[in-house]
Amino acid sequence: QQKPANTQELPVKPNECFPFNCHSCKKPGHKKADCWKRAKWLERGNGTQANSAGASATTTQDKSKADDFCFTTEHLEESKVGLDSTVPKPMMNSCNVKWCLDSGASEHLINSEKHVTNVKELPEPIKIKVAKSGQHLVAKSYGCMFVNSYVNNKSYKIKIDNILIVPNLEVNLMSVRRLEMNGFTIVFEAGKAEIKCGKVLIAAAYRKNKLYEVDFEINSDLPAEAHLSDTNLWHRRLGHINYKSQEQLKQMVEGMDLNRGQQRPSQGVCEVCVSGKQTKLPHKSVRTRATRPLQLVHSDIMGPINIRSWNNKRYILCFVDDFTHFTCTYFLECKSEAFRFFKAYEAMATVHFNLPISRFRCDRGGEYLSEEMKAYFESKGIQYECTISYTPQQNGVSERMNRTIAEKARCMLLESKLRKDLWNEAVLSAVYIINRTPTSVLNNCVPAELWYGKKPDLSKLRVFGCLAFLHTPKSQIKCKFDSRSIKCFMVGYCHNGYRLWCPEKQKVIEGRDITFDENKFIIGNQLNLTDWDSDSEPDNKNNWTTEQLPEVNEPCPILEAEEEEDQIEVEQPNVRRSSRVSKAPKYLNDYRIYSDYAVFALNAESYVEDVPIVYEEIKTRSDQALWEAAVKEELKALEENNTWSMCELPPGRKAIDNKWVFKVKRDAEGEIEKYKARLVIKGCCQKKGFDYNETYAPVARLNTFRILLSVVNAHDLYCEQLDVNNAFLNGDLDEDIYMKQPQGLEDGSNSVCKLNKALYGLKQAPKAWNAKFHIFITKLGFSQSKNDYCLYVKRTEHSYMYLLLYVDDIIVVGNNRKDMDHVKSEIMSNFRSKDLGQLSYYLGMKVTKTDSGLFLSNETYLKNVLSRFEMSNCNPVSTPLEVQPPRELDGPCVVGLKPYRELVGCLMYAALSTRPDLSVAVNFYSRFQSNATERQWVGLKRVLRYVKGTLNFGLFFSKQCTTTIVGYADADWANELDRKSISGYVFE
Repeated sequence: QQKPANTQELPVKPNECFPFNCHSCKKPGHKKADCWKRAKWLERGNGTQANSAGASATTTQDKSKADDFCFTTEHLEESKVGLDSTVPKPMMNSCNVKWCLDSGASEHLINSEKHVTNVKELPEPIKIKVAKSGQHLVAKSYGCMFVNSYVNNKSYKIKIDNILIVPNLEVNLMSVRRLEMNGFTIVFEAGKAEIKCGKVLIAAAYRKNKLYEVDFEINSDLPAEAHLSDTNLWHRRLGHINYKSQEQLKQMVEGMDLNRGQQRPSQGVCEVCVSGKQTKLPHKSVRTRATRPLQLVHSDIMGPINIRSWNNKRYILCFVDDFTHFTCTYFLECKSEAFRFFKAYEAMATVHFNLPISRFRCDRGGEYLSEEMKAYFESKGIQYECTISYTPQQNGVSERMNRTIAEKARCMLLESKLRKDLWNEAVLSAVYIINRTPTSVLNNCVPAELWYGKKPDLSKLRVFGCLAFLHTPKSQIKCKFDSRSIKCFMVGYCHNGYRLWCPEKQKVIEGRDITFDENKFIIGNQLNLTDWDSDSEPDNKNNWTTEQLPEVNEPCPILEAEEEEDQIEVEQPNVRRSSRVSKAPKYLNDYRIYSDYAVFALNAESYVEDVPIVYEEIKTRSDQALWEAAVKEELKALEENNTWSMCELPPGRKAIDNKWVFKVKRDAEGEIEKYKARLVIKGCCQKKGFDYNETYAPVARLNTFRILLSVVNAHDLYCEQLDVNNAFLNGDLDEDIYMKQPQGLEDGSNSVCKLNKALYGLKQAPKAWNAKFHIFITKLGFSQSKNDYCLYVKRTEHSYMYLLLYVDDIIVVGNNRKDMDHVKSEIMSNFRSKDLGQLSYYLGMKVTKTDSGLFLSNETYLKNVLSRFEMSNCNPVSTPLEVQPPRELDGPCVVGLKPYRELVGCLMYAALSTRPDLSVAVNFYSRFQSNATERQWVGLKRVLRYVKGTLNFGLFFSKQCTTTIVGYADADWANELDRKSISGYVFE
């Protein structure tokens, strides 16, 4: 078969000269530019790849100018645009540029750079001869233009490349010679000239005044691929790569159209690079490299990162293949997950290359030295290469890679000004770029080429954090006039698309149909302040989940006392007595304030303790022995209580997973009393009506507790406390529940645990325990209070007793020691309990009994809060709230960047329990939990400064007070900016 004429001059090399596969036909022995099959296909005029056709045609026609000038097209989706079949009409309200076809012009010429993009200076001016003898025009710059052509009811997007800009030119000239050189056909007939790409008609010029004129509509859309761009833009797209590597990269990849004449930035030093990368000079070393993929894999863990990522990660696990230098990263919640992710990396890499990992080099971190991981390496024949302690230089490849990743990610975050909890997305983008940029250990290729076997295409790269408009599918558009795009910010790459941070949805989404503006980022408060609010969880005031809140451990700057001097004292209005007539409430219960105090207490404690997150983490901690002892104690209690029986899983049933929860229990002085480990079943996997029905169980209210203390103080009663061990394990189940074997008790079989008793985490466990205790305590003669279902009362002729139940904490109050001891002994004989003696510590509150009364305080708890937020050494102030607290939202939102919500939650519990003096301030700052600015954050820390000076404050129950209940209430009158009134009350 005869080859097409336009491919006769293509040099075809033998297979042994080019060891890789062709990027066009995928066969070995030749390059894409030399591909005969591709040249033959182009001869048939396939319009959908006209861009490639134009580039190929220049090879044979004029090899020396193949990269200089071109006219390329690509088909858009065919659409009816209301055109007749002969004369193309531009769209309404569009901007058109008129060209004249000129067979005498050697290049495309235009008289204005208004619509020309990527304008660059020529190395030296070009003189252009004109018809008049001896006269010429001068072109000093050139560029390209993106236009739309409409012909035969079809639209085409066209790129006119390398247009010479000639200011004094009367009309724009389109060179017939240049079009023909680039593979296009121009047919003149019947008063018009048809421009064809193969057999496809893409434009038509019509004869007017002896000239053939063609109108193109200016295409204002950004091109779908990265075109000729300046060095600075590519420097930013590549995550602030060094310029030497950037110069080398153009020869190693495709889609990187970089100007040859401009290889260094014009403005000098890149400040972002200096800010993000400056470090000490390295020490040179020499080592022997691997000779095949996966022969040696380097690994290291970076972290913990002070700010948790948006998806709650804290560590970065890095794997570097020594031969290809290809890097893979994984994000971990704790170091103990390293082994699991190593197996994931091994599975991916070995399947990709069909080769095993021979050697594994790492440091001596506990996450790499577990017995489980060592046994796995022995079974796989992987050679362990651990560095000597305190010599990170022996693991230099992964250590240096960690630094490179951190530098690049830091630069991208600094420039983009995105929220810091998106650091994991910046790391993913950094690794994506690193794998596609030069490294000194590889010659004339990049890691991705060795890993995937082909040159990477960088045409899809965009500047990290730039503004992106994601197209909204028609199925999601409710109204015809709704916006057709969602404003997002580019944070990474995915297969055939991009990863975008969507402020509206508060999550990372993936998309393909996107328009970018690579010069726009988040600036100041241009975005709505609520964009920073994390609303991925349902708003439920009584369902705070500690694990969902980001842990921000950045040091809080100490506020100096001099701030008070700048405040302006405002004259306060005279206090007046209201003349309004108040109506008594019909039902007192309608005016109760219900709060889940248990949730406040639980979350507040979790903020100030450093405990293992998952079971595997205890193996890497210095207090490993203490936590292992706690686990053994819990398992022993479960066994003694006959909590489950081992059996085979019945058909059609699903075993529920479980997890370990760890906690440090402290005494009234804040000293560690006990390390507790609790096995918790994942009740979130239960199905209502199948695994459980009713779940409600009451808990004692703080109001009841304080009233009880008041009675104890007034009548000098005995007040003692018991703690029920593993209280929920005493509850009886009505349903059949199956659970997976817990960590630490696996026997390697497929058996599951059938629960005989309730277990922590089950949705019905609190109800089962409460019902069991209610039946027991009523048999002892106690009756349940109608006001608080956790308060029980027993009266006899000579004594009376009160019993308050809060989950597993029991308070017994009475006037007869003998009767109290009898009740306590009955409780301890029926439930495994511990007698704690006189009440001294309850739900984080310290109870101190003196001769003059009872004192209730949160001193220990508040000290831990100050330590948690780095305010232990702050300067105290005399009031929790300024005279004029900050109400305006006049700055960027700090929620998510600062632990604002965590601090509000911690202070809220103190205000509800023993510190009513904090109520007004906490109430005020809790209004800004979705959009607080720096001013609100500083004001909230002022409350901590007030707490610092009032740690010894609390509630004092004096013996001189009467037991008569006295209440006070008042309200202001529309003092808020929104004209709302604030009311308050206090009872003694």
